[in-house]
Amino acid sequence: DRLDYPMSREKVAKIVWQHYLDQGIVCLEEPQSIQNRVSYVKEQDSYGKISMRRVVDKVDASDRKYIKIDFGKRIYKDKAAFEKELTLLEPADREYILGLPWPLHDVYFLIDERVSRWINSGLIIE
Repeated sequence: DRLDYPMSREKVAKIVWQHYLDQGIVCLEEPQSIQNRVSYVKEQDSYGKISMRRVVDKVDASDRKYIKIDFGKRIYKDKAAFEKELTLLEPADREYILGLPWPLHDVYFLIDERVSRWINSGLIIE
């Protein structure tokens, strides 16, 4: 919720990206109807030592709609041209896209209100 110390944008972007992968918002491969959702449980042993345990749950994702996005390729190919394409979007959406560490291959992104704006602007073609 709040950072108590300075942290680089790149480190924050990596943390956010990993969270998106863990929650199934972004999939590196074509999404399946049953997905793994990762969460972390705080545990304390008999000596008071606190640790985090990773929990993987299977969830039904058949109602979730994804779209294939190739932003990593487009940024790598010609960043200036891609940034020019982003002028179609609101500043917050531009910053959001440029702030994530897109891989050099296609990813599948959960369609939400933000992604719908990208589609409506013509940045992504369904």
